[in-house]
Amino acid sequence: MDIPTSLIEKIKDRKCVLFLGSGASASSGGPTGKQLSQFLQANLSVPIENYHDDLSIFSENILKEKLVSRQNIEAAVCERLENLSPSESLKKLTLAKWKEIYTTNYDNLIERAYDEQFYYKLISNSDYCEISPNEIPFYKLHCSIKEIPQEKLIITRSDIFQNRDKKIELM
Repeated sequence: MDIPTSLIEKIKDRKCVLFLGSGASASSGGPTGKQLSQFLQANLSVPIENYHDDLSIFSENILKEKLVSRQNIEAAVCERLENLSPSESLKKLTLAKWKEIYTTNYDNLIERAYDEQFYYKLISNSDYCEISPNEIPFYKLHCSIKEIPQEKLIITRSDIFQNRDKKIELM
């Protein structure tokens, strides 16, 4: 894949923001939203008639119907994601000088990838006051498995809408 020279220059000048969704985890064995819905349905023994491909709709429905608890959903998500290791392609992303990184992923793959290199350091939004040249602001828009139980995963449609103002403030 040829990357335009102008884009490479902007990355070098720290003028590009990296946004990662579930596709970024696929090369590391991470599931898409649909695959995570399938995993939850199977592992939480949710009747197939309650299944939906869209993770936020599926989670909303099974919580509303009281088929499982939020804690059970979060525990299952943690079980599915906690042992993933960053792929080589994800590790290569850590070599760029990103202005900021945003992700909707619950996993810790990008954090682990940054822990394995020595060029740049991720700083969370709570530490984002003044940054040094080797620090990159990092925002987990839907929370992280490592923050459970202090924070809840943004996994239902209601969660997404309730946290919309917080996300807009971050951006």
